[in-house]
Amino acid sequence: TADARSVETVVRLTTHDAWAEAAAAAPFCLAHLLALMDVRPLPASWPAVETGQVARLRTLSERLDAFAHGSAHDRRHLQTADERASVDEAADLLAGNRETVASPESGPASPATPGLAAVLLTGVFGSGKTTLAIELVERLSAAGVHAAAIDLDWLGWYEAPTGWDEHEDPRLTLEHLGFIASRYASVGVERFVIAGTIASGTRHRYAAAVRCPVTVVALEVSAAALRTRLRGDPNASRADDLARALERLEVAPVADDADWSIDADRPVGITASAVLQRLGWVTGDPARP
Repeated sequence: TADARSVETVVRLTTHDAWAEAAAAAPFCLAHLLALMDVRPLPASWPAVETGQVARLRTLSERLDAFAHGSAHDRRHLQTADERASVDEAADLLAGNRETVASPESGPASPATPGLAAVLLTGVFGSGKTTLAIELVERLSAAGVHAAAIDLDWLGWYEAPTGWDEHEDPRLTLEHLGFIASRYASVGVERFVIAGTIASGTRHRYAAAVRCPVTVVALEVSAAALRTRLRGDPNASRADDLARALERLEVAPVADDADWSIDADRPVGITASAVLQRLGWVTGDPARP
């Protein structure tokens, strides 16, 4: 009877945004999740929560598949810490959550933190992702919101015989992102502002790495603006990056996995105001001093 009442209370409380956000990411065991799904009548807020939970299970299934694929003796060196962790998470799902324990292999681990959220700024090279991330974190800090900026470029910039393409399968990037996000959260960071271009179909992996909901925002920029921003750059490799960016603009001006897009041709302050207003992370919009 106590369990039934608790389950009904959780479902009913999802009419509040903060409860819905927490419930969508909470690591419910399978028995409790099925009990939650069986509550009737369901409030209008519940389907979004259930969608988040189903996405969590689908992501776990994909990680388990990757773990199984790398379990052969000649492929074990390709397994990532995230793939190995999926086994314990699957046991939690089926048998109830254990107390989270950090291990030397997997690094610090923690369950999804209620109230934690992230925005991932994506777009072609030169669209202003990092510049906007810095502006957003400074404005969030001015509003008293504990935030951190994370640039994905520096988490997966290496040359090594890994056996996979980091651009299409960002294994090390995601491992590093998980470590950094967990450490930031441990000191009180509430909002992650992540900058980087992500491969199509991988957004759920980034949400799993940071263990919180992620809003993907695509920065739209014109070819003329790209040429202007990168004109006269002393780094010759940027010419190749610009060429690829211009080609991508012609093929896919907006990222496939974006929740919404925004005009990044404008001054960064105006773009930052628009993003903060849409995210609803602060009351008002404290401009950078």
